[in-house]
Amino acid sequence: MGCRADPSACVYRPKVRRTRARRSTSNHPTRGVNSVSLFSEVIEPLHSPSPGETEITNSALCREVTAAHNFPHFAGHLEISYGPASSFAFLQHVHRAISSHDETENAGRPLDEGGLDRFAMRGVFFGLPPRISLQAISVQDTIHKIIRRPSALKFLDTFKTFSLHIFPFFTSESLDELLDRAYSPTSSIPRQSHDEVVLLAILASGSLNAAETNEAERLFQHATRHAESSGDAVTLPTIQFSLLMADYQLNMGRPNAAYLLISAACCKAYALGLHRFSTQVALSEQEIQVRRATLWTIFSYDRQVITPNRQNDPYLM
Repeated sequence: MGCRADPSACVYRPKVRRTRARRSTSNHPTRGVNSVSLFSEVIEPLHSPSPGETEITNSALCREVTAAHNFPHFAGHLEISYGPASSFAFLQHVHRAISSHDETENAGRPLDEGGLDRFAMRGVFFGLPPRISLQAISVQDTIHKIIRRPSALKFLDTFKTFSLHIFPFFTSESLDELLDRAYSPTSSIPRQSHDEVVLLAILASGSLNAAETNEAERLFQHATRHAESSGDAVTLPTIQFSLLMADYQLNMGRPNAAYLLISAACCKAYALGLHRFSTQVALSEQEIQVRRATLWTIFSYDRQVITPNRQNDPYLM
């Protein structure tokens, strides 16, 4: 009823509306009333936004940019949306830069897709296209066919050197055991087990750290292909797998893909109850520490990608 009676009261204003003090109807106004009235008349012009300023402010608050990109071979048509309410810090910075530029030079003109082209590399936003088609990867390939043990050992050592400190839920000994189980002739691990998928993601990161990008992309696609059968599973290995893949995508210059993977890890962590101190299942002290380390890794990555000003953030690694 209030909006119908006075529609202007329901319109969003970027600044608080200041109204002039009503003049007293008394024949003998007091000195205090006159002082307040005079003060309001002087202050109001200083704070009232000009029509051009109001237009710029409203456009900056409401504008959101949607850009499209076509990958000719594998990825097809992709779209990305960014604006002031984006929960991805990278896109917040981009929108802020483009919006402030347009406010000074093209006030009143709507933002268009060309804003991304000011940064010269559209791949920063849409990610680098995959070098190997996912369709060319067979899900039936075992890890023995995908990569030989000597190469796996080399990439695992590289991962330990450059990336192990980022993932405190792993230890050097646990990674060695993971590799031994995967390549043991008497191993009882199923072909598409979580352990094998996690190992492929680790080897992909190790290969990327070794500057063997083509091999890293091949291992990454194998890990993605093998993870399809367990994509909906809510387990600790699948959460750790999402974090590994997010780190790989960040290093490959695909920040949006990394953001989505971290978001998936957050959702699964809540679904698994990692944020709870007690569980209904009896766990060993080591298992409890692994769960806590996984949760804090998610927290650190999540703050890294959603916090615009993170130089002085004490929670980031």
